[in-house]
Amino acid sequence: MKVVIASDFSGYQRKQAVRKHLAAVGFEIDDVGQQSDKDMVMYYDAATNLAKAIQSGDYEKGIVICGTGAGVSMIANKFTEVYCIACESVYTAEKISLINNEKGFTL
Repeated sequence: MKVVIASDFSGYQRKQAVRKHLAAVGFEIDDVGQQSDKDMVMYYDAATNLAKAIQSGDYEKGIVICGTGAGVSMIANKFTEVYCIACESVYTAEKISLINNEKGFTL
């Protein structure tokens, strides 16, 4: 599965951990967010980059990470055919794709 991932500066460390896990289980990952500890990508830029990537149709899923999940969700949801929901549990993450559209989600 091809996945796009992004984070702002406050979600960078978590994104790195998620990215490592996804790669270990065989996902193909493209990163359109913060690229190093020294960057300062803002939540609205990370969410916009991810939403545009999802809209392109090149990815089956998307994960966008910020400090709370609220900011990136609000921005990503402004893009048509992108459905972004902040989740803080495995249960919520699993139900997002079942209840809502499968194009994107937030951690």
